[in-house]
Amino acid sequence: MRRSLASLGLGAALVVFGALPASAAPLERVHYFDTFTLQVDRCGTVWSGVVTREGVFLLTAGRAGDPTPYALDNYVQTVVWTDTNDPTRIYTVLLQAMLKDLRITHVEGTIYQYEALEVGQWLGAEGVTDRKSPRPGLVRPSGR
Repeated sequence: MRRSLASLGLGAALVVFGALPASAAPLERVHYFDTFTLQVDRCGTVWSGVVTREGVFLLTAGRAGDPTPYALDNYVQTVVWTDTNDPTRIYTVLLQAMLKDLRITHVEGTIYQYEALEVGQWLGAEGVTDRKSPRPGLVRPSGR
């Protein structure tokens, strides 16, 4: 008897929640691809990086009648670092990350100021392993 009451309760919940409207489509959904270069000096070694980033940016409508839109950026990034003094020293870092709004402030009209949190996970790195490496704890020799 208990089992049939639990099944009935679960069935009723599915009917009620199944009848709720689906969430609205995003206001904006942009798939993007970007590449740029930068240089950093780490411990006397100048590294040149080629950054490639691909992702999806979403802008969704506010909740419960609030016109303030919400933002989300989900992306994959690859950085190929090259020692400018020794171009044979190269390493690559892969990252998957997400940028999510934390606080949204309406400035005026359709202008909003966003404070966001960016979190990610290193997918891997390979390349140089000496102490001059910008992040020796993240890299391993190529070919392993």
